Amino acid sequence: KKANACGILPLLLQNEMGTYAKGIKKLMFTKKDENYSLNITEGTEQYELKFNFAEGIRQKYEYCGNLYDCVVDARFILNGKGDPFLVIRMYFLEFASSRYFSFKLGKHADILSVEASENPGLDFILALLEMQDKATKALLSGLSKIVDLDVVEMRAKNVFSPTFVVKHTPTKID
Repeated sequence: KKANACGILPLLLQNEMGTYAKGIKKLMFTKKDENYSLNITEGTEQYELKFNFAEGIRQKYEYCGNLYDCVVDARFILNGKGDPFLVIRMYFLEFASSRYFSFKLGKHADILSVEASENPGLDFILALLEMQDKATKALLSGLSKIVDLDVVEMRAKNVFSPTFVVKHTPTKID
Protein backbone atom coordinates (compact mmCIF):
# COMPACT_ATOMS: atom_id res chain seq x y z
CA LYS A 1 0.00 0.00 0.00
CA LYS A 2 2.82 2.43 0.81
CA ALA A 3 4.41 1.88 -2.61
CA ASN A 4 1.12 2.89 -4.17
CA ALA A 5 1.23 6.17 -2.25
CA CYS A 6 4.51 7.38 -3.72
CA GLY A 7 5.98 8.03 -7.10
CA ILE A 8 8.87 9.53 -8.96
CA LEU A 9 7.90 13.14 -8.13
CA PRO A 10 8.34 14.45 -4.57
CA LEU A 11 5.05 15.20 -2.82
CA LEU A 12 5.58 18.97 -2.64
CA LEU A 13 6.33 19.05 -6.36
CA GLN A 14 3.23 16.95 -7.07
CA ASN A 15 1.13 19.50 -5.20
CA GLU A 16 2.77 22.45 -6.92
CA MET A 17 2.26 21.00 -10.41
CA GLY A 18 -1.13 19.33 -9.77
CA THR A 19 0.18 15.95 -10.97
CA TYR A 20 -0.19 13.19 -8.42
CA ALA A 21 1.55 9.83 -8.01
CA LYS A 22 -0.08 6.81 -9.54
CA GLY A 23 1.80 4.41 -7.27
CA ILE A 24 4.94 2.38 -7.83
CA LYS A 25 4.07 -1.03 -9.27
CA LYS A 26 7.47 -2.38 -10.27
CA LEU A 27 11.19 -1.66 -9.83
CA MET A 28 13.95 -3.17 -11.94
CA PHE A 29 17.70 -2.57 -12.11
CA THR A 30 19.66 -2.93 -15.35
CA LYS A 31 23.29 -2.33 -16.33
CA LYS A 32 24.78 -1.21 -19.63
CA ASP A 33 28.53 -0.58 -19.82
CA GLU A 34 29.48 1.66 -16.87
CA ASN A 35 25.95 2.98 -16.35
CA TYR A 36 23.01 1.53 -14.49
CA SER A 37 19.30 2.17 -14.64
CA LEU A 38 16.50 1.99 -12.15
CA ASN A 39 13.37 1.30 -14.16
CA ILE A 40 10.23 2.35 -12.30
CA THR A 41 6.71 1.46 -13.33
CA GLU A 42 4.33 3.98 -11.81
CA GLY A 43 0.73 3.31 -12.67
CA THR A 44 1.00 2.32 -16.33
CA GLU A 45 3.96 4.61 -17.14
CA GLN A 46 7.60 3.53 -17.16
CA TYR A 47 10.53 5.73 -16.18
CA GLU A 48 14.23 4.99 -16.53
CA LEU A 49 16.53 6.69 -14.04
CA LYS A 50 20.04 6.35 -15.48
CA PHE A 51 22.85 6.59 -12.95
CA ASN A 52 26.44 5.70 -12.23
CA PHE A 53 28.68 6.01 -9.21
CA ALA A 54 31.17 8.49 -10.70
CA GLU A 55 28.98 11.53 -11.39
CA GLY A 56 25.39 12.58 -11.87
CA ILE A 57 23.71 11.91 -15.19
CA ARG A 58 21.52 14.71 -16.54
CA GLN A 59 18.26 13.59 -18.14
CA LYS A 60 14.76 14.79 -18.91
CA TYR A 61 11.50 13.19 -17.81
CA GLU A 62 8.03 13.78 -19.12
CA TYR A 63 5.48 13.35 -16.35
CA CYS A 64 1.77 14.07 -16.91
CA GLY A 65 2.58 16.45 -19.76
CA ASN A 66 5.29 18.35 -17.87
CA LEU A 67 8.98 18.09 -18.76
CA TYR A 68 11.45 17.89 -15.86
CA ASP A 69 15.20 18.49 -16.14
CA CYS A 70 16.94 16.24 -13.60
CA VAL A 71 20.30 14.92 -12.46
CA VAL A 72 20.41 11.39 -11.04
CA ASP A 73 23.32 9.93 -9.11
CA ALA A 74 23.91 7.04 -6.74
CA ARG A 75 26.04 6.23 -3.72
CA PHE A 76 26.49 3.36 -1.34
CA ILE A 77 26.35 4.55 2.26
CA LEU A 78 26.35 2.91 5.69
CA ASN A 79 23.68 3.58 8.29
CA GLY A 80 24.46 3.95 12.01
CA LYS A 81 24.53 0.16 12.40
CA GLY A 82 26.99 -0.31 9.54
CA ASP A 83 24.36 -1.71 7.17
CA PRO A 84 24.94 -0.78 3.50
CA PHE A 85 22.32 1.17 1.58
CA LEU A 86 22.14 2.08 -2.07
CA VAL A 87 20.82 5.63 -2.37
CA ILE A 88 19.69 6.92 -5.76
CA ARG A 89 19.19 10.68 -5.72
CA MET A 90 17.08 12.51 -8.27
CA TYR A 91 17.47 16.30 -8.31
CA PHE A 92 14.81 18.38 -10.07
CA LEU A 93 16.95 21.26 -11.38
CA GLU A 94 14.19 23.79 -11.98
CA PHE A 95 12.63 23.27 -8.55
CA ALA A 96 13.86 23.14 -4.98
CA SER A 97 12.97 19.44 -4.80
CA SER A 98 14.70 16.10 -4.87
CA ARG A 99 13.65 12.46 -4.50
CA TYR A 100 15.81 9.84 -2.77
CA PHE A 101 15.31 6.11 -3.18
CA SER A 102 17.17 4.16 -0.47
CA PHE A 103 17.51 0.41 -0.96
CA LYS A 104 18.47 -2.08 1.74
CA LEU A 105 18.61 -5.84 1.48
CA GLY A 106 16.41 -7.63 3.96
CA LYS A 107 17.21 -10.67 6.05
CA HIS A 108 16.49 -12.80 2.99
CA ALA A 109 18.26 -12.19 -0.31
CA ASP A 110 14.97 -11.87 -2.20
CA ILE A 111 13.60 -9.04 -0.01
CA LEU A 112 14.50 -5.41 -0.63
CA SER A 113 13.38 -2.55 1.60
CA VAL A 114 12.81 0.75 -0.24
CA GLU A 115 12.40 4.18 1.31
CA ALA A 116 11.24 6.97 -1.00
CA SER A 117 12.13 10.17 0.83
CA GLU A 118 12.26 13.71 -0.45
CA ASN A 119 13.78 17.08 0.21
CA PRO A 120 12.23 19.37 1.28
CA GLY A 121 10.13 17.01 3.30
CA LEU A 122 8.58 16.71 6.72
CA ASP A 123 11.29 18.82 8.40
CA PHE A 124 10.43 21.68 6.04
CA ILE A 125 6.73 21.45 6.91
CA LEU A 126 7.53 21.40 10.64
CA ALA A 127 9.77 24.47 10.23
CA LEU A 128 6.91 26.27 8.47
CA LEU A 129 4.60 25.42 11.35
CA GLU A 130 7.14 26.83 13.82
CA MET A 131 7.15 30.14 11.92
CA GLN A 132 3.39 30.67 12.28
CA ASP A 133 1.89 33.56 14.23
CA LYS A 134 0.87 33.22 17.88
CA ALA A 135 -2.81 32.56 17.10
CA THR A 136 -2.00 29.70 14.72
CA LYS A 137 0.49 28.23 17.20
CA ALA A 138 -2.17 28.41 19.94
CA LEU A 139 -4.64 26.61 17.66
CA LEU A 140 -2.08 23.90 16.90
CA SER A 141 -1.24 23.60 20.61
CA GLY A 142 -4.94 23.15 21.44
CA LEU A 143 -5.17 20.49 18.76
CA SER A 144 -2.55 18.45 20.60
CA LYS A 145 -5.02 18.01 23.47
CA ILE A 146 -7.52 16.14 21.29
CA VAL A 147 -5.22 14.41 18.79
CA ASP A 148 -2.42 11.92 19.49
CA LEU A 149 0.62 13.76 18.08
CA ASP A 150 2.67 10.53 17.87
CA VAL A 151 0.10 9.10 15.45
CA VAL A 152 0.12 12.33 13.43
CA GLU A 153 3.94 12.26 13.27
CA MET A 154 3.98 8.59 12.21
CA ARG A 155 1.43 9.24 9.46
CA ALA A 156 3.31 12.34 8.28
CA LYS A 157 6.54 10.29 8.04
CA ASN A 158 4.66 7.67 6.00
CA VAL A 159 3.52 10.40 3.62
CA PHE A 160 6.91 12.09 3.16
CA SER A 161 9.15 9.01 3.48
CA PRO A 162 7.15 5.86 2.78
CA THR A 163 9.06 2.63 3.21
CA PHE A 164 7.90 -0.49 1.45
CA VAL A 165 9.20 -3.98 0.77
CA VAL A 166 9.83 -5.39 -2.68
CA LYS A 167 10.07 -9.13 -3.26
CA HIS A 168 12.59 -10.15 -5.90
CA THR A 169 11.21 -12.11 -8.81
CA PRO A 170 14.01 -13.76 -10.80
CA THR A 171 14.11 -12.93 -14.50
CA LYS A 172 15.64 -15.07 -17.17
CA ILE A 173 18.73 -13.51 -18.75
CA ASP A 174 19.61 -14.66 -22.24
